Amino acid sequence: MAMPSFRENPEAYGLKLPKPVYQRGNYKRPALPDSGKLIMPTMYDSTLIKPLAVIPGLKLEPKSLKGVAKPKFIEADFGNCYIDQNYQRELAMSNCQLIECGVNNFDYTLFKVPNGIQGESGKIYITDGQTSALICLHHPDILKVPLWVVRVSNDEFIARCARAFVGLNECHIPVNRADKFTALQTMGDPDALAVADIFRIHRIQPVRSNKSGNKSAAGETRLLGTLQSLYKRHGSDLLSRLCAVCSGAKYSPITRVHVWALMEILKPDMDKNKIDDERLINAIRSIADRHAISEATLNAKRRMWPVPRSLAELYMERYKKGATAL
Repeated sequence: MAMPSFRENPEAYGLKLPKPVYQRGNYKRPALPDSGKLIMPTMYDSTLIKPLAVIPGLKLEPKSLKGVAKPKFIEADFGNCYIDQNYQRELAMSNCQLIECGVNNFDYTLFKVPNGIQGESGKIYITDGQTSALICLHHPDILKVPLWVVRVSNDEFIARCARAFVGLNECHIPVNRADKFTALQTMGDPDALAVADIFRIHRIQPVRSNKSGNKSAAGETRLLGTLQSLYKRHGSDLLSRLCAVCSGAKYSPITRVHVWALMEILKPDMDKNKIDDERLINAIRSIADRHAISEATLNAKRRMWPVPRSLAELYMERYKKGATAL
């Protein structure tokens, strides 16, 4: 008899995931303290090193841990570690690339210890960190795999393994782009430092996506990832020119429509230098931004065009007429 699919029938494994607490009833989120960290720091700030502290206002319903098996850190023989393909993800080429990179550039400070569950037989099933375990397996100087292991009974073994796989792989928070950008600058990444310098020169201020309040100041933008991507694809000259025009236009904030409209104008002109940026800024500021986007949206619907293309056409019409800023 074939094993039931975990993806299609998790109940067959005794798995029933609880809803996150923030989805229950009218839960009021706690007010998180602001660390004061700058997205573009000018120096390493030692005052941001703070001890762990309780977050006030959390709605907690802690489960008692009395009698619950505690995890142990062990170094296990490779021959005693297993992968259960009933619920584990399939390996892809990206895993192979990560294994090659991990083995060729192994660094314990970048290594995340895999999680495993050990049954009464002594076998250890890896629930999270399959790729990390394979990096250890392929490295000639690593004789055993370090593991964070919990021992469970045979009766709950399959359900606990499947639950651990889902929980460890799905219940995670991706790194915010702004926090990653700050960390890259702290570690001295040349691309991040170059992008930050361009932002400073042209008074562009990236803000976090969860910034409170609805009003934005001129030059603020949540498009950090988009601007970083443009730097990698087109280089510093185009990004610098784009930021200069966005700053001069006083967009509040700089949105995706603005960026792609200007890309329609500036990218074809980079080798020609026919467009005068100051005149373009005047053309942009000759009409209120909300009116320009509204008009461009209507024209885009009529012509079945993207809105940025229609907005670029509006800007160029005013540019050719020599329109001046309001």
